[in-house]
Amino acid sequence: DKERSRNGASGKPEKAKKKKSAAVKVHNLDQIMSSHLADRRTAEKIDQMFRKFDDDGSNELDREECTKLTGFILQQCGLQPDIIPDFVYDEAFAKYDEDGGGTITLDEFREFLMSHLQK
Repeated sequence: DKERSRNGASGKPEKAKKKKSAAVKVHNLDQIMSSHLADRRTAEKIDQMFRKFDDDGSNELDREECTKLTGFILQQCGLQPDIIPDFVYDEAFAKYDEDGGGTITLDEFREFLMSHLQK
């Protein structure tokens, strides 16, 4: 019957599943990264995360490596990396690549994280 199908097989009302917003902007990405990394305040843990995603061992993260790192953090927060449009990754990468070198150095990565963790 209608009531049973609306309420589910058990006859009890089912809670509506909320979808996470598909539109994530650069400032939202900052907040997600900061909240996830709030317990990773030590330089050692930041360095470990950096090294984990520095696939080529260059001591710099290129755009692809940064995308992988961000995707990992998003997944840890229960979000899917594909909810972030490429242009947001591009804007975020440009923002954090302070010297414009096309990569994010360990110092830039540390500075970014520490500045966001202190907010």
